[in-house]
Amino acid sequence: MAVCISEVSDGSITVIDAASPGANPPPVRAGVRLPFVAPFGREFVAWAPTAAHERWMDAAGAANDVYRARMPKVLTEVRERGFGIERLSDPLLRVYTALLALDNGNGPDPVSVRLAGAVADLTVVDFLPDELPEVDAHPLATISAPIFDEHGTAVMSVSAQPYRQLTQQQVREIGARIIDFASVAAPLMRRSAPSA
Repeated sequence: MAVCISEVSDGSITVIDAASPGANPPPVRAGVRLPFVAPFGREFVAWAPTAAHERWMDAAGAANDVYRARMPKVLTEVRERGFGIERLSDPLLRVYTALLALDNGNGPDPVSVRLAGAVADLTVVDFLPDELPEVDAHPLATISAPIFDEHGTAVMSVSAQPYRQLTQQQVREIGARIIDFASVAAPLMRRSAPSA
């Protein structure tokens, strides 16, 4: 299964590396940048203080009431489960394709930010505990876990890219693997960081 590593920088989530088994390229490739606004990057904010959650949600602009009520529950679930799950849907793919076309390398502009925020109105974000038993009815784009620095801040994420339907058991197994990877990567990252 394809995987990628991402970080947040200058208002964008940037894929810094991606790999896939075999000859096929990963669905999400290195260099891809998305605006760091809700609903993208849940694994970066789920462990942050509530004020950071609100800034992240507000950065995307106006959203419907159902979404605004759902997101705090989603962030709690991501934190408790240890990973986020991105549903693969036609609206998500269309917005993703448009965001790639709009990326000019200078950071997200207002059009990109509003378009990214539109995912909130067009899709159901992640899975709450009572929805997880139906996960196998939905194709999944990514399963993502944070990589923490020495202060407990999510500074990177690792994502599996199934781009297909999975059983609940498969989701849990993949989630456990990426959490394990993140826990091994965190101290390695700290050891290789340049000293001040």
